[in-house]
Amino acid sequence: MSTSTSANVNKLRELFSCGVEAVKPKSLFEVHYKASTEIHKSFNHDHKRYHVIGFGKGVLGMAVQMEKLLGSRLCSGCISIPLGTSERFAGDEDFSLSPNSVIEVIECARNNLPDERSLMAAGKIKQLAHSMTAEDILCVLVSGGGSALLCLPKSPITLPEKLQIIKSLSTAGASIDELNYVRIAISDVKGGQLALEARKAFRVYSYIISDVVGDPIALIASGPTVVPKGVDLEGNVVELSAMYVELAGLLNNFKNGLLSEDILIDKLKIILLKLRSPDVETNELVRKVVKWKTEPLLIIGAGEPTVCVSGSGKGGRNQELALRFSYGVRELGNVTDSVCFLSAGTDGIDGPTDVAGAIGGVFVTKEYDESFHRDGKSFIDNNDSYRFYETLNGNYFIMSHSVGEETPEEVNRKTAIIYGYLMREDGL
Repeated sequence: MSTSTSANVNKLRELFSCGVEAVKPKSLFEVHYKASTEIHKSFNHDHKRYHVIGFGKGVLGMAVQMEKLLGSRLCSGCISIPLGTSERFAGDEDFSLSPNSVIEVIECARNNLPDERSLMAAGKIKQLAHSMTAEDILCVLVSGGGSALLCLPKSPITLPEKLQIIKSLSTAGASIDELNYVRIAISDVKGGQLALEARKAFRVYSYIISDVVGDPIALIASGPTVVPKGVDLEGNVVELSAMYVELAGLLNNFKNGLLSEDILIDKLKIILLKLRSPDVETNELVRKVVKWKTEPLLIIGAGEPTVCVSGSGKGGRNQELALRFSYGVRELGNVTDSVCFLSAGTDGIDGPTDVAGAIGGVFVTKEYDESFHRDGKSFIDNNDSYRFYETLNGNYFIMSHSVGEETPEEVNRKTAIIYGYLMREDGL
């Protein structure tokens, strides 16, 4: 990897880290508590009893901030978080409840799959919500991953049956929205049903960090406190990688004088429609691309990629997207190492792996070919993106220390943030 390519890759890592750092619970609560009158009011019922319930990958950090804000007014609580979260953040005061905390912490759902402890957590949370009176205020903390952490199937559906339903849909490439609709239909707490349990409370406040494109709060963690409405659906990794490769090729050809501005505009409009980006002003994007002939260009997109699993390998949607992009741009034949791509989940977890995502580019495929003298595309066929990047000593993995947070609207409230550099050879 050349010096300029290495600099571009490092810049992508830096941008991703800054984005994640900006949305840690401490930062979010400090900013919004001061800026939002509505949030500020929710903490000012001095003569009421406060209770906290929560579920999601980012809920531990949120609960810590709630505990600090409420102090002695906090009477009870119960949160459901991923297995191993407390150990992962041991010693980090931003993720450590007080020694005498009234908030019970239940860890469950290994690999984001509901288990018996998920059922126990959901039962306790539902019971606490049901116990509310006119003297109580219930604060509900919600973030991505909450569906597996708040699992209570409708009778007579059993947990194994629910797992099989979700697994079948996920393997078939169902989007996060499609999965959430099914989860709501077979749950006793999702789709606004948890809020109904707390209907006797003086107030129910939901503090939600979105992990779904478009921020449909009824679908985040399958909306336990919100009745769902329709939303747009996302595309799968095969389609997304093909479109990002096409975009890279178009920009590369335009830069090298092989494509006119008019043709570029038409083709970009088609791609943006495919990517479901109606809010992007195509002419404005083209203007910036034209300027890119003399200056660097950074494209930031966001969404929830899905994978139709046909192999038996190990990986995640972001790693597979980066790997597919790498081989896709290689096949174009005229894209240089200056084109860099990053796909990662801001919650720090990409599939059943210990990484958040990966870097992509022609240089990735070159390094593999030079090291092993064989084509690495078989890793794509086997959905084995993790092991592909592992063979390269993990040099292109994205590690985010799993802060457990999805990105809020102010910074790009999406699950998977995709940073892609389309750079000149001299970098930034």
